[in-house]
Amino acid sequence: MRTLDLSLLAGLLLVLGGVGAASLLPSAPDSPSASPRPVNAVLGNQSFRAVHGTAPRPDTPERLRLQTHLAYVEALLRSRERPSLSDAQRARRAALLDRLHAYWTRGRFPRNTEVPGRSPVFIDDNGRLCAVGALVAASAGRDMAERIDARYHLADVREMDLPVIDRWAERNGVTRRELAMIQPMYCMRPNVVCRFPRRADEDASALEVTALSASVGASLLNGVLLERGTPSVVGGTVGIVGGGTSLAVGLGDDAKYPTASSVAGATSVVLGGWALVQALRPDDAESAATAASSQDWSVAPASVPTGKGTRPGLQASIRF
Repeated sequence: MRTLDLSLLAGLLLVLGGVGAASLLPSAPDSPSASPRPVNAVLGNQSFRAVHGTAPRPDTPERLRLQTHLAYVEALLRSRERPSLSDAQRARRAALLDRLHAYWTRGRFPRNTEVPGRSPVFIDDNGRLCAVGALVAASAGRDMAERIDARYHLADVREMDLPVIDRWAERNGVTRRELAMIQPMYCMRPNVVCRFPRRADEDASALEVTALSASVGASLLNGVLLERGTPSVVGGTVGIVGGGTSLAVGLGDDAKYPTASSVAGATSVVLGGWALVQALRPDDAESAATAASSQDWSVAPASVPTGKGTRPGLQASIRF
């Protein structure tokens, strides 16, 4: 009697799991028609190209785009010489840019929940200030920022017909155009172009859900085929690939449902592997009868080591 320990399938599991994971990850289109909308009305996507050497892609996280833009504009404005400014204006301009640096580093940006596409949002429904609004609030008070928002909530700063803004800008040594260069446009489109990246613990990833579903489906398929005595190479392969992907995701640090993904993945690998072994055996009635009398496989709970401790998993073996 021969024994096939599933540890012998570990290499195959990792390779097939990686291939399955890569095939399930979303790919961004490269066509010009899929290019994201400009993040700024004056500079467009110039900041991203200058910093990263390429245009942003549809799957570029929104937070990265906003922080890249504001960091770029901060450096650009600091490098500008303004000989007409007084010493007091220069000092206030430098302080304003320091506040801009603190703002984009913190990364608490408003969200556009009102109009399609990209638009300025001075203060959003949760009280988050845009970059220009934050500068106004920090240097002239929140009340002034809220007065501007009440009248020009979604407006370009160059369209705000308020003398108080001109007086504030002159006092702080900045121009309307420079403020427009700072002011981002925030995106509403509910897809990867515009969304803020979720934290790993906020929701299950699409890959985890897909792999878990594939594992359960493949396990049911292979279980039925094995029960009927008609295992297939295709079913066994699908079980190993889907189960390997689910098991790899379940053992990862970002899994939302680590136990379910690990158990479903391991079960799918076991059934898929056994179906593959049976499908590839010679079609001989006598050997099949002998094999049927000597088959034995088991699955038992086990602790699986990870980079941050251990997680529940399965240890399985097949004898034939």
